[in-house]
Parts: sequence; structure tokens; C-alpha cells
Amino acid sequence: MGHDFGNIKYYDDLVAGRQVDMAGNTFKNLITLFDEAGIKLSKCFFSNVIMGLRDTTDMTGKNPGNSDKLFMEKNLEFLAYQIETIKPKLIITMGQYATKMLGSLSIKDLKAWSDFKQWGDISKDGNSLIKENVNINNHICTCVAIEHTSFNRLNVIGKKYNRVKIYENYDAEVRMLEDVLASIPRQTITESIVNTSKTHPKSNTTIKSTTNTKKNSNAIAVDLVKQEFIKQGFKVEPSKVKSSIANFNIVLDSGRTIQIKVRVITRMGDYIFSKC
Repeated sequence: MGHDFGNIKYYDDLVAGRQVDMAGNTFKNLITLFDEAGIKLSKCFFSNVIMGLRDTTDMTGKNPGNSDKLFMEKNLEFLAYQIETIKPKLIITMGQYATKMLGSLSIKDLKAWSDFKQWGDISKDGNSLIKENVNINNHICTCVAIEHTSFNRLNVIGKKYNRVKIYENYDAEVRMLEDVLASIPRQTITESIVNTSKTHPKSNTTIKSTTNTKKNSNAIAVDLVKQEFIKQGFKVEPSKVKSSIANFNIVLDSGRTIQIKVRVITRMGDYIFSKC
């Protein structure tokens, strides 16, 4: 998660083909860093904390929109909406502005990120830039702050990360990301296909999950699915029917039916989900 999308001229150049976003220093350095840390770009969602474009010649430094309180409030609301929608396991912020704004969404867990006066006060201590079990509007995830990759080889000078041994400068950021990635559960649902059907006449229909229970299954997947349905107001009960595919018919209050088919490699459990 970066700062903003640049200025109007840069956007116009992208549209006209005079610029290639992935060819800039920010993306080139980010790709190199992620590759060394073992982070797959295909597993990432890239965004910025500030929407819109700068009407200035500058592309770096503090966004002019910071002086508009209402504008920044709307950006925070949209940032929270993105997190609520995507439900990321890991959020990586680049640089001081993105880090500070994310900190504003979780004052309790990211107080040091929201309160710092100078970026240098926290940016050189790699251990303080990793936060686990961060609560952002009831979504729990891991957050890590890195230097902005536009000049990351310079920005990381002086950074230290102490884990078994002390890693310094660029190596500190690589090791931070490696450790964070290793701490996040990998065993999850491998494929989910969501299709919508025509309006259903009923508004209170039992939702069944018919899933095969396998050996050495991952209880984390079970809990995630159960918690999500419970949060949406469904009652979770054991089911006697088993299959290798989990089939859900979710009937919304409007009467619309959403059909979901999920193929699993882990135990999602055998449950009946019914609307409370």
C-alpha cells in the first residue's frame, strides 16, 4: 500500500502509452524486494491510501490533499472499505504517509504508527514495524511497514532488524518480510467459484455445506468459514451429508439466491448454515 497515484500528467502519459507503471523505480524495486522475500505478486492487491491525482508537477512528498480534512476523512473511509472487502492476511505499507494513515484506522494496535512526529523515530527499528493481530474494524491481520521503494536502497540505510542475529539496511527489510510471510497460515481454500441465480421466492432458507472431512486437516480454514457465516447472521450446525465439494445456497433478504461452490484441500467441516 503506497501513498497516492501520482499527478495528472503521469496519468495522462500512462493512458497515452508514454509511461509504463511497472517500469518505474517504485515497482521495479518492489518486485525485486518481494521476489527476494518470497512474496508472489499474483497473491497481492496493490493500492494507495489516497485516491485521485495531484494537480501539481511534483510526484513525491506530502500529498496536497492532506490540507483538506474532509478529503482525508473520505480517503480513510475508502481505505477501511478496501480492507473490509478484501480481508487481507497481510498489509504492507510503503513509507511514512501510508503507514501513518493505516495507523489511524487502528489507534489501539498501531498507536506508534499514527502518533510518530518524524518517520525516522520508528523507521529504523525493524522490529517495531511488524504488528501482528491488528484489529481494523473487526478484521484481524498482520501489518508491516517498509520504506517507500522509489529510493529504497537509500531509504533503508541505518535500518536494523534483530531476529536471532541483527540484519541491517536492505537485508533487514528482506528478512522482515520473510519472517512475516512465514508466520501467516498458508493452508486455505484453493478455489472458490461464485455464481448468482434468479430471484428465489423464499427469504429464509437453510444453507448446507457438504464437505469431505480429510485426515491432517487444517482447523484454521474451518474457523474462518464458520466465523464468516456467524458474522453474517447464520446459525452453524453439524451436517450428516459429506462430499468433496462444499455447496452453498445463500438467500438474501431481498430474495436473491447466491450459489457458491468451494473446492477445498483442508477440512472445512460438515455444517448446516441457517439464517437466524
